[in-house]
Amino acid sequence: MTLYGKARIGLLASLNGLLDRVFDKNSTESVRQFIRDVEHGQSELNNSLAEARANETSSTRERDRLQGEMSRLDEQINAILSDGDPSNDHLANALQAKFNGDEQLLAVHEDNLKTAQTTLQALNEVASALEAKHTALMQQLSKLTVLDSSTKAKEIAADAIESAGALTGVGDGASVDNMVTRMEHRGDVADAKLSLAMNHFGSSTERDEQLAGVAASLADRKRKIEAAKGGATA
Repeated sequence: MTLYGKARIGLLASLNGLLDRVFDKNSTESVRQFIRDVEHGQSELNNSLAEARANETSSTRERDRLQGEMSRLDEQINAILSDGDPSNDHLANALQAKFNGDEQLLAVHEDNLKTAQTTLQALNEVASALEAKHTALMQQLSKLTVLDSSTKAKEIAADAIESAGALTGVGDGASVDNMVTRMEHRGDVADAKLSLAMNHFGSSTERDEQLAGVAASLADRKRKIEAAKGGATA
């Protein structure tokens, strides 16, 4: 295996480990760090994708060139051997040697092309998974940010009401108490919503349920398309 091949396998293993990483989904900083790590992985993956695509292109081009050259050699050899003049059959020796060498080289390039295509497929699949993971993390960060801002706003409002109550004296105590009670209730509701939002993302060590949902949706869409095709054919 080439050095490039080993590095490519190492990158795929690293990125798959990144996709399966366990992290604190309730922590804004933890989510932000994970987003940075995913974006770094995407950058490295893009470089490998460019190399893999270039390798596939060059292997395809060389395979096509050899096939064209072998076709011309084949015609030339057959023309010499079928011209009815045995005295010039020796002219086909060098052509046949070249044909045999190209045939062996073609097998090498075809094998390399298959490897390049397999590698490119694997890299593309990881790229799609990383993009889906990044989208899910950005959505999670947005939810945490909104919840955090809402909680801070409520805390500020509660502090302001308590301060106002202290200034207005005993006469307004009942009114202030009612407002504080309502504010505390809203804070409890916010906490409950935050807990529900966090539970939605689960704590499994496997990849996010959102990714599984994406896969399930795509599978369902494919089944509907195939069913539609079958109905149209019938």
